[in-house]
Amino acid sequence: MNLNSKNSNSCEANDKTITIDEAADFLSVTKEYLYHNWKKRKIPFFPFNGLKITLSELINWRSQEIEKAKQKQNITTRNNLELAARIRDQVIEKRRLKKTG
Repeated sequence: MNLNSKNSNSCEANDKTITIDEAADFLSVTKEYLYHNWKKRKIPFFPFNGLKITLSELINWRSQEIEKAKQKQNITTRNNLELAARIRDQVIEKRRLKKTG
């Protein structure tokens, strides 16, 4: 089953309940990883004859995770730029003090 393909019934396809095996394929991780980390990662599985989830919930969760990762990357980049600017200012100040002192 290819869950990544788009079709004319995409709304119906997104509401389909999928198993942990299909979710693992969709996320490109092992089902063991999902079994051990679904609560920690806050993946909205519901335990019913194994772990199940609707495709739309899984897509929504993945989109939120991608957005969190982007925000974290932006914060890291901003922090790195601020650190680089402080270091640059310190180097400039040391050079100025050497010239005058």
